[in-house]
Amino acid sequence: LDAVDARMRDAALQSSSSSRDESYLGEVFRAHDGAAYGYATGTRARFVLGVSDEGSRAMDEREMRQIFDALAEAYAEAVCDVFSERCGRLEGERWRRRVDALFS
Repeated sequence: LDAVDARMRDAALQSSSSSRDESYLGEVFRAHDGAAYGYATGTRARFVLGVSDEGSRAMDEREMRQIFDALAEAYAEAVCDVFSERCGRLEGERWRRRVDALFS
């Protein structure tokens, strides 16, 4: 999360206008066998997605943004669910189905 926080600070310093893409932080960390991509919501919720270089097709920036946008939307719905008893964790069946659908 430190790499995501650092990228958020960099993006805030470079950004003088508000845009939809400010939430998408791009590649925040590169390892020998993959990369981590970051996304931060306006409420400072942070998402990190690890992508392996082995056996998977390369994802372009547009696809990554779409995945993160959908994940952020599912997250917002889950945390705003007044009937959820999450105790700090998102464990609802609807949340799980939405996340699974993104990666299947």
